[in-house]
Amino acid sequence: MKLDALYEARLEAKCPACAHSARSSAPEAAPASPCRPWLKVERNEAYYEACMAIAEKIGAIDHSRKAFEVLRAAVGQEDQEVFGALYLDTHNQIRGLAETARGEIDSVPAPIVPTLRIAIAEAATSLVVFHTHPTLYAQPSDADVATTLAFDEACSKVNLLLMDHLIIGGQRGYYSFLDHGVLK
Repeated sequence: MKLDALYEARLEAKCPACAHSARSSAPEAAPASPCRPWLKVERNEAYYEACMAIAEKIGAIDHSRKAFEVLRAAVGQEDQEVFGALYLDTHNQIRGLAETARGEIDSVPAPIVPTLRIAIAEAATSLVVFHTHPTLYAQPSDADVATTLAFDEACSKVNLLLMDHLIIGGQRGYYSFLDHGVLK
């Protein structure tokens, strides 16, 4: 099979710091090259243990209120908008909790690919996406509804179930897209 010329060019492109080509298996520069892997996914054990202690008390995430209890403890004090997800197994037990974007006081990007990538890496079967409203006003905008529907469609394409999308309004309350009929 012949490679497309654009694809071939991308494979031959070199990292400007070390002249490493995507086609080669090792950098052409000395081992002390400044071009090193910079991305890592790490679990913060202290945060993990704290969240899992709450999750153990709550049990299976079978209602939006239970998801809110975990998320209120995790992100309820944020002073800017945060987007992320609770990752669940087949029994609706928490497998993970990740922040996938951090925004401003009144907006945050909702990155579909990184959020779903973590779900797949964690072997989740479903997820509850969330974002915070530091203003404590937990009502959705039109963009929030569009984001929810886009996540629902993306999840279905990779065999994940979007259980819910919660807006966390600080410590006071939340809005559930499932409870309000946006998700069916």
